[in-house]
Amino acid sequence: SDISRFSFSLLAPCRAMTARGLRVNETLRQERLAALTAAAEQQRAAVEPIITELKERLQSRNLYWKAGKVCRTCRNGSKKRLFCTSCNGKGKGDTSFSFNLGSEQQLKDVLYNGLKLPKRTQDGKLVSDEEALQSLVALDKSGFVAAALRFAKLDTMRGIYERLEPGVDGHVRTVFNPAGTYTGRFSSAEAFYVPHSTNLQNLPGELEAARNPLYAVRDCIVPDPGEVFLYADLSQSEARIVARLCDDRLLMDLWEQGRDIHKWTASAIYGCKEEEVTAEQRYVGKRARHALNYGEGPNKFWRVVNADADVTGVAITLAEAKRIHGAY
Repeated sequence: SDISRFSFSLLAPCRAMTARGLRVNETLRQERLAALTAAAEQQRAAVEPIITELKERLQSRNLYWKAGKVCRTCRNGSKKRLFCTSCNGKGKGDTSFSFNLGSEQQLKDVLYNGLKLPKRTQDGKLVSDEEALQSLVALDKSGFVAAALRFAKLDTMRGIYERLEPGVDGHVRTVFNPAGTYTGRFSSAEAFYVPHSTNLQNLPGELEAARNPLYAVRDCIVPDPGEVFLYADLSQSEARIVARLCDDRLLMDLWEQGRDIHKWTASAIYGCKEEEVTAEQRYVGKRARHALNYGEGPNKFWRVVNADADVTGVAITLAEAKRIHGAY
């Protein structure tokens, strides 16, 4: 078919792009990795006071409390330890408490036993994955869930930076497949036969980069000496296409007037003037237009908004999602 012939004709340039690769700013990559580690430690420190207050409510105590090592001199003998000068009669070290923000079991204990948040389950089992946290962030007043989401995001970003490790020539590579998707877009992947290769099409986008510099992974991809990168994007193209397809004259007129459609949408949703719309409300208006134009229901919209709560600071309840869905 014509499509098959066209796809095969792209194999040569795809192979050439793989061979060429993209240069990585290794100094910046290492700096970001160190910064992500430090930021993760800050989240751990941020939840310590919360965990301290919840200690008595936690049920899986064996996950946190660890007894000290047995004294090497008296071996914690019932009589020997009474006269042991090494441990002063204790027989073993003091019991210590530690909380790991990356532990799934500890996370579930804190969420559902410590904070008493609504239980999230899958196949009858409690879960504490990203989707569960996103659904709980608007219900948690302690700030623990938001910190857990940030920690998970930082860990994800660290993994992305790590897989951008360049080869000896300072380049990272990807293997393009011109027939890798049903829609005709390229797919990008790691391949065992191409060292230092990875998927380069799933790097964090502009939204995350704008909200947190540490998430601007694409900053580490730089042009070779004497060359430049060109970037081009269309202005609200998908929203404009939908407006044309459904002959929405109001929206088309607003664009002609140079109005900010996302701010206009937010003003309609929140029942306020456009000049009163906050950055957070505009964000919800933008997500509403993009998500609901594709027929998403309130449940999916709720998860979509809360998916970026750790970055945007915007979290909504399911009730709010249903109200916004109806208003839109």
